[in-house]
Amino acid sequence: MKVLFVFVTFLFGMISCTRSNDSEKSSLLWKITGNKLKKPSYLFGTYHTIPHQFLESVPGFYEAFYSTKVFVGEIDNTSTQRTSILNRIRMPSDTTYKDLLSDSDVCFLDSVLHEYLNVSFHQMNNLRPAYIGFILAEAVLQKFEEEMNDKDLLSKPQSDGIDAHLFATAKKNSVPIMPLETHSDREKIGLYDLLWPKGKLENQVDNLIRLAKEPESDSLRMVLQLGINIKKAYLEQSLIKLEEAQLKLNDYVVENDWTKKLSDVLIKQRHELWMEKIPLWLKEYNTIFIAVGASHLTGEYSLINLLRKEGYIVEPVLD
Repeated sequence: MKVLFVFVTFLFGMISCTRSNDSEKSSLLWKITGNKLKKPSYLFGTYHTIPHQFLESVPGFYEAFYSTKVFVGEIDNTSTQRTSILNRIRMPSDTTYKDLLSDSDVCFLDSVLHEYLNVSFHQMNNLRPAYIGFILAEAVLQKFEEEMNDKDLLSKPQSDGIDAHLFATAKKNSVPIMPLETHSDREKIGLYDLLWPKGKLENQVDNLIRLAKEPESDSLRMVLQLGINIKKAYLEQSLIKLEEAQLKLNDYVVENDWTKKLSDVLIKQRHELWMEKIPLWLKEYNTIFIAVGASHLTGEYSLINLLRKEGYIVEPVLD
């Protein structure tokens, strides 16, 4: 279940188990004023695999987006700074799957990958087991969504999602882009160590085989259903329901050192890094548009709360 939880956590987001106790949170779009800002800036909660057409349903979104001078996103994946990711997902040159798997295990994984991804294991054997598990988990989620027979719940590739669209639109309009973090930053805070570890390939293979054997077990389907509930809450544009759905996902998974560390890195440490930059950009550019995953707007360490602690007025943009 760990492999699937890694994927679902990375996709849907994960928060601390402490409620924000903020009953006003009913919007995905927030206006930032105060602290001598001459014009409003905006903070928006995205969902990485929802198509950008959804933005047309968000009250005031494009008016806010086009009123600002600088676009701020989590990470610009069109940059060339991807060496650290390639090192994470590729098998080391001194190891092959012949060193890790029996012939029967190879045949078994080959059949599962054919079923869910329509590829052979041979086509993916240059990738580390943790990353193959990540891709397989994505395919399991996609199948689960298709079974629900609701087109609004079907995930799109992140390259077709909201975040990618906003980066592309900013570039098309020659709007300056400021990424909140780089791949190097993610390496430094240990995010990639948690998601796609380099070492312990034997453990990674065991997790991959475990996922391949039970891709539709009751426990995994429960994790997927809880993840779907997060997506439904997002589509309703309710941060209150989103936070409740996230807490239920967190509560379902047994807390251990790994989940605690993942939660700390995904939210608290990244927010500390981001808040070193956001106030400086607000001061320098005066009016900016910040787009981050909606999970970063909920919980005790939300960007909303952190900006307020810095003296800014952060208000929801409602109908």
